[in-house]
Amino acid sequence: MVGGLLLATLADSSLGRKNMLLLSCLLMPAAGILSIFSPNHWIYSGLRFVSGFGRATLGTCALVLTTELVGKRCRGQVGVIGFFLFTLGFLTLPVIAYLNRDSSWRYIYLWTSVPALLYSFLVIFFVRESPRWLMVRGRKEEAVATLKSIGDVKINSSFSDLMVFEEKEEISTNLNLFSAISILLEKRWAMQRLSPVMTVGLGVGMVYYGMPLGLGNLPFNLYWNGTFNALSELPCPPY
Repeated sequence: MVGGLLLATLADSSLGRKNMLLLSCLLMPAAGILSIFSPNHWIYSGLRFVSGFGRATLGTCALVLTTELVGKRCRGQVGVIGFFLFTLGFLTLPVIAYLNRDSSWRYIYLWTSVPALLYSFLVIFFVRESPRWLMVRGRKEEAVATLKSIGDVKINSSFSDLMVFEEKEEISTNLNLFSAISILLEKRWAMQRLSPVMTVGLGVGMVYYGMPLGLGNLPFNLYWNGTFNALSELPCPPY
């Protein structure tokens, strides 16, 4: 919740989607690696907070960056693929835990965090910044270059529609960390609609993240519990 509140607006304002995605990808494995050396549960809890803080905007930025670069016909399928891959990653956790069942829990963080830290750097080279965000920030040449790289489309960077778009979105370039919150507070209808959505999201999140934490209390093999818990997500992305 704290990460979503503080980081979400930065993705729309100063950092952009790509940089925010990179920051999130680096924070999580970095916190995991440092957790290996936790001397007590207070340090461990603090590092888990840092990991969750970075995790807050990971899914949103990845979804926006992937779906923004495809047409409406493929947007749904592309979004589903991202969640499907998340489920496959979830399935690797009980396997890694089983292979390290006779070792310290610290090795699990090692085998999950180091590979994640390495492939996080792929974001720098293979992920393109959002063309819309570049346009809003006045970086028209970069936005046009990104659009040209998507497909064989001829785009003239000097056409007037870009200027009209920039003028309409000029107010968005002045967003700061608390601008979105102030807008919500000023518009009562927005808060009235958002409040029940946030309440439902809080309840769903407690169940979603609480269920894996309670797997050890079930009268069954822990590793199979984790596997079935991950497999239960497979039908969810299409819907």
